[in-house]
Amino acid sequence: ARRGIQGTSKAGAAIDWKRCDVETFDPRETYAREDSSSPEKGVCLKPVAWNQGGYDAVMIDWGLKNVCFVQVTRGAKHDLKLRYFSECLEHLSLGGGRWRVEIAFVVPMDKLDTLRVVKVTDEGALSKHGWRRGEEEGQVQVVGIDPKPRG
Repeated sequence: ARRGIQGTSKAGAAIDWKRCDVETFDPRETYAREDSSSPEKGVCLKPVAWNQGGYDAVMIDWGLKNVCFVQVTRGAKHDLKLRYFSECLEHLSLGGGRWRVEIAFVVPMDKLDTLRVVKVTDEGALSKHGWRRGEEEGQVQVVGIDPKPRG
């Protein structure tokens, strides 16, 4: 059985993202979730543009009402442009209720302690999703993974 992605947070917690189907989507258009999707089954959305601003993937867990934007990077510094996340959230068919929104920078394990967010733009863009204006940098997760394939 194939597994998802395992990593470690900057705080040392184990991260285990479960395996899910990958779908290509255009974040400028409304994402229509298929009615046949079971609530337990998540999806990973891959933007049509390889150079999509802000994130490389959007993982949605329908059952837990969780959206996680993932940005993979090898750099030591990264900007956080919140408008890309806000615009995408407006186009996701999330339905009602309170959704948890996360942003995770995924780095090789040897960069886990060195990645810094150097500039945050569009502060407050995620405030209706529980992010505190001016404190967004501290709400970002940094996840280290072993980039070597296993198996």
